[in-house]
Amino acid sequence: MVIGGPVKVSLNVKLSSTDADMVVKLIDVRPDGYQMLVRGDVMPMRFRKSFEKPQAVRPGEPTLVQFTMNDVYHVLKPGHKLMVQVQSSWYPLFAMNPQKFLKNPYLAEAKDYTSCEVTIVPGESYVELQVL
Repeated sequence: MVIGGPVKVSLNVKLSSTDADMVVKLIDVRPDGYQMLVRGDVMPMRFRKSFEKPQAVRPGEPTLVQFTMNDVYHVLKPGHKLMVQVQSSWYPLFAMNPQKFLKNPYLAEAKDYTSCEVTIVPGESYVELQVL
């Protein structure tokens, strides 16, 4: 199977806090179990509607975040599987999110950091890609 082009992501999530990062990874899993990253991207929830006007998330309410990952061109050989992973941090590759909406998260102090439970709403989230 050959996949190519942009990767569209639509996640419907509930957060226990007011901000988090959504990391989506496409991984080629070989028959021997080796996992190779094909594409990965990060979307801070604060920018889900606009990069110019960040917004806090309402804790406990389903929140839709949609974004397009960079194009991919990858061949999945026979016996390989495509795995999708969703996580809320990719530290240290991407700056640590305090998990709380701040005007400028880069000025966060130790007291600003909190834990955040992330729940993906079942059946309402997907990754869309083109099979060539």
